[in-house]
Amino acid sequence: MNQLCNGGLLSMSLLWVSLLLTAPASAQTYGALTEAARAAEAAGDRPGAAYYYAEALLRRPDDHELRLRLARLYIDLYEYRAADRELRKIPDGYRSARDYYLGYVLQALGKYKPASYAYRRYLTARPSGEYYRAATLGLESVQWAYQQRARRLNATAGRLPDLYNSELSEVAPYFEGDDLNYYVLRDEGTQHNEVVDYIRREAQPPSTDRGVDALRLSGVALLPGGARILSRCRPESSSDRPYRCQLYLQQSINSAPKPLKASFNRKRTHTTHPTIAGHKLIFATDEGNERGSMHLWEVDLLPNGAVGKARKLPISTEGNDITPYYDAATGWLYFASDGRVGYGGYDIYATPYPDMDTVYHLGAEINSSYHDIWPTRHPIVDSLIYTSNRPFESLSYCCFDLYQAPVSLPELPPRPIASEAPIAATPSSDPPMPLGSTTPTLDEQTPSARPSGTPRPSTTTAERTTSVARVDTPGGSRPASGQRTPIDHNPEATGATTTEATGTTTTTTPPSERPAVRPGDRSITTEVMVEDLPTAMVYFDNDYPDPDTRRTTSTVDYPTSAADYLRAQPEYVRQTPAVEREAIATFFEQRVRGGLRDLVAARAWLESRLQAGQGIRLRLSGFASPKSKSDYNLALSRRRIDSVRRYLLQSPTVAAAYRSGQLTFEVNPFGEVEASRSVSDSQQDISNSIYSVGAASERRVALEVLAVSQVLTR
Repeated sequence: MNQLCNGGLLSMSLLWVSLLLTAPASAQTYGALTEAARAAEAAGDRPGAAYYYAEALLRRPDDHELRLRLARLYIDLYEYRAADRELRKIPDGYRSARDYYLGYVLQALGKYKPASYAYRRYLTARPSGEYYRAATLGLESVQWAYQQRARRLNATAGRLPDLYNSELSEVAPYFEGDDLNYYVLRDEGTQHNEVVDYIRREAQPPSTDRGVDALRLSGVALLPGGARILSRCRPESSSDRPYRCQLYLQQSINSAPKPLKASFNRKRTHTTHPTIAGHKLIFATDEGNERGSMHLWEVDLLPNGAVGKARKLPISTEGNDITPYYDAATGWLYFASDGRVGYGGYDIYATPYPDMDTVYHLGAEINSSYHDIWPTRHPIVDSLIYTSNRPFESLSYCCFDLYQAPVSLPELPPRPIASEAPIAATPSSDPPMPLGSTTPTLDEQTPSARPSGTPRPSTTTAERTTSVARVDTPGGSRPASGQRTPIDHNPEATGATTTEATGTTTTTTPPSERPAVRPGDRSITTEVMVEDLPTAMVYFDNDYPDPDTRRTTSTVDYPTSAADYLRAQPEYVRQTPAVEREAIATFFEQRVRGGLRDLVAARAWLESRLQAGQGIRLRLSGFASPKSKSDYNLALSRRRIDSVRRYLLQSPTVAAAYRSGQLTFEVNPFGEVEASRSVSDSQQDISNSIYSVGAASERRVALEVLAVSQVLTR
């Protein structure tokens, strides 16, 4: 499933007619077919392997392990419907991995509710490792996506005409002036690309040289004076990657590209997708990652043609983060990631650079449940050009096509950032500064100070005339300004800000509340191992706090709400059948009173840790019972989260830490999506829909500590 970032995108060969190889399959035995399938798999021929496995299963349809292998191949080929069909033939309980892959496939198909059931079944088996993290993120994503109710998910209206798209894959778009260049992936023996001009539709003749000129390109970043950074990829037959890429510096269109000399760009690493932000180069690499995931890094481009010390960007996740693109005109850094909450596969996000304090999901106008990657902004029209493999017409799989969609993000204030990369015409022999160890050092994990230079121009809202379709978000429609909402950000909650970065050392500072930094100050974060992290689960009365409203913020803190709830205990006992009265009394004592005690203890723990200079990242998840409509319950779960946060921020220590960015919140309002099916939603049967232990157990907020880090200021 990670083949896209591992180079598999560059080796797709989906011409199924080529699968009819040598001897007819009907004349071969089960053993011969499975042996042929494994040989094809080892050679990187996934379609051929899938064909032989399918033929072998006709002879032994009860070989569930082989069927699971076939389903995984279909997933690698983006043939999700075929994978779904094979996975459903495997009995429930055969292997927990079956449920994980089924959840992944259903998520890719946009079937979020059944996908959540599959992910839950997998997680109940208590797995561990990489797939556990992926399934946890998958479950969170499908719950979020289900709440979006996106009406145009997987729409193909933005697909560029056939003048630009073909039956092959069009990838890596970039503008040179007003002309859009991109690459057409071809699986011919020469392994070359066609470079196609957006306006003139003129293809450069392919090279027949098997040397560096014949290498596949997977990204171009333009530098002043005609220089450029290229990502070139070689076939890697002895590796888990079909291709392995490196970054090259090309001084002019007629000069030979030369590899950048840096430890992150060695032959054993996979480094690709360059973009230029002032005098910095941003790229994706698997350097320093044992699992092979791709992360986003930045490095200074030095005047002598060398590079400085590389730093991992704080927006990198535990998944794959690829295809960054920096828009110098607006200050936004776009990228694709499969490690964040989204619709499925890779989604496209944006963050202000160099602050990177908030990450925005770009909604269903751009993203789909399939892979959406390689964003680049149109220089004239306020829109993105990007690549997606969502189904088009009768094709359920196959190729990546070029799409165009409007994009509207908050206007960023002008800020100093160098406008040109100081690359000399001829690189000197001075050795580049090494990256160091494969694990990022403290200095490498710290975003560099903002460079000086000319303020970049900004586009005013009045100049943006492209209309943007409404996107349904958990908090309602997008504001009238068209500005996007961060994926976990509550725009109506006072001072609310969230982040989706998943590294344990990441901290987030609200831009409007960031204190002035003294000259010479330098923030450093280092991971802290802490045992016995506090948790709290607090419970609410029906439709509380602030009943009969659709606001997403609360006017009361949680202790006030809990006090009202405890005063209602006699009414709960009266409305409960006699056989359940002991249970409801136990609920109030252990969960309501106990939850309040846990929350008070959690705030005290927060105060002590924050006073010790540690950075804290909290997650607040809100839930509701199914009584009332889904949109109302979603707003209600937000009010409940806000009442808990309001109580935490009543502490001067906690409030000061939040304003400085030492404390950050991740907010997850789930509404009724997590509610048990056994809980009644009847307006008439209030004994069960309001006063039962089951219904009362759904009305809650969970507090978790996600990360603790030591924050120092030098």
